[in-house]
Amino acid sequence: MLPLSSWKAKYLVQNRVTGEIYESAQFLYILVAACLFSNYPRETRLQYVKRFYDAVSTFKISLPTPIMSGVRTPTRQFSSCVLIECGDSLDSINATSSAIVKYVSQRAGIGINAGRIRALGSPIRGGEAFHTGCIPFYKHFQTAVKSCSQGGVRGGAATLFYPMWHLEVESLLVLKNNRGVEGNRVRHMDYGVQINKTDVYPPAER
Repeated sequence: MLPLSSWKAKYLVQNRVTGEIYESAQFLYILVAACLFSNYPRETRLQYVKRFYDAVSTFKISLPTPIMSGVRTPTRQFSSCVLIECGDSLDSINATSSAIVKYVSQRAGIGINAGRIRALGSPIRGGEAFHTGCIPFYKHFQTAVKSCSQGGVRGGAATLFYPMWHLEVESLLVLKNNRGVEGNRVRHMDYGVQINKTDVYPPAER
């Protein structure tokens, strides 16, 4: 059970500029139930609303933040986490950044599959230029994640994934390390390393 201060700060509909609160916790629960079942048949709708309200208001089930804080507002984005695939082109990288800002502002956590971005020094357009590597673009994504508060509910958060065989993996593994300089660290996101059995076991051992 959350303390009242958490309810007020995170979930209750309010004017976050003036601090005026428009509902209580019980209003929150009944309005969530009414919104979720609003398209059910009129004859049975009230039964579903009551059963759902009874379950959530007595903590028999819990709801994710996007539903708790947004389902009865104009911002109706119900996904707790959104996975974004990032390609290696500038168009794809910029589209990824745009999607991050959009979904962070709608209270979703972000997962970014960024393993396709080329390593530092890779040729671009047949050697016309060389690639600046992953870290500058990861910083770009981090800035996008932190650019919006999630409707005043919480700050944005993201986990970025890259494969263990990436040519920059040694630099990527220490991105959150307290040592090093800001130029080679991206500390305000989390990271996951992608592996599969073909990475770990040779064909003869599988």
